[in-house]
Amino acid sequence: MKKVVIVLMVLLLISGTYAEGKQLTLVTSSVEDGATEVSVDPVFELEFSNNVINMKVQEVNMNLIKLLNKSGEEVPIEIIMADDQVTPELKRIVKVEPVSLLEKGESYKLVVMAGFSSKNGSEIQEDVVTSFDTEGGSAFTFSNILIIASVALIVAIAAKMKKKNVKA
Repeated sequence: MKKVVIVLMVLLLISGTYAEGKQLTLVTSSVEDGATEVSVDPVFELEFSNNVINMKVQEVNMNLIKLLNKSGEEVPIEIIMADDQVTPELKRIVKVEPVSLLEKGESYKLVVMAGFSSKNGSEIQEDVVTSFDTEGGSAFTFSNILIIASVALIVAIAAKMKKKNVKA
């Protein structure tokens, strides 16, 4: 019986050490890096590998998420973190919402900065950057311009042919 207890204690110590050593990563983001046509009123849902909303790390983590416009200026955001004691299933989820609408057709970066940490003490080692463009960009894309030019050329040719037919 003593051997079983000792083996169980060793297993518990090993599993505790493994859990503490689990590196913090961003698992998923509701907006993928390089996304286009993102709503001008987005809600970003970030899922991390570990508990990042515990009160030990929450306040610091709230200051390590930034939304930057194409000029690199900060865009005001609201960061929403649940209470991991009340809703433990949300302990790895962070929601980020811009305070006001984003500009149409503009580029932005959502940055989770190095030092963002989890309850177990692991930290993100390098900034995690999600670049995206909002919806409603230029109405005239290159393909739209080609289509308009083609139609204009066809109309011009048809008009010229009609003029030749009238003379004949």
